[in-house]
Amino acid sequence: MQTRLKRWRMNLETGSCTEELLSDRIMEFPMINQRYSGRPYRYMYNMTTQPGWFLFDGVVKVDLHTGAEERYEFGPGVFGSETPMAPRALGAVGHGGADEVEDDGYLITFTTDTERDCSECLVLDAANVGAGPLARIRLPERISSGTHSCWAPQPQ
Repeated sequence: MQTRLKRWRMNLETGSCTEELLSDRIMEFPMINQRYSGRPYRYMYNMTTQPGWFLFDGVVKVDLHTGAEERYEFGPGVFGSETPMAPRALGAVGHGGADEVEDDGYLITFTTDTERDCSECLVLDAANVGAGPLARIRLPERISSGTHSCWAPQPQ
């Protein structure tokens, strides 16, 4: 498993396709702010792993405009799952409307700590991934690593 972030550009008139490597880092489970689905977006959140492993040891935010990467590593023996982005609620004080910022929200992931035999839900600031979790919620049971997930606002 040596997956790397690439961009494909398809010319619908000529049928040609080009491929561009965006990062040398091994990544999986890409997620974006779903409010930008089907539109241009700048930020992507991916799980990282080591060569030959299918266990995710951290999350990385990739700025597709600049190529900058910001990573949070879970720690020894701790492996995560798919990490959806939960945008801050529209209408929150100072947020939403024309001044909406794409990375204003939270990343939510489940981790499994193989050394402590437990699992947690981690909440990270999507704008400052490297700072680590804003919150840790211990789950009542250990779950398997690599769990798929998604985010949906309560009304949906």
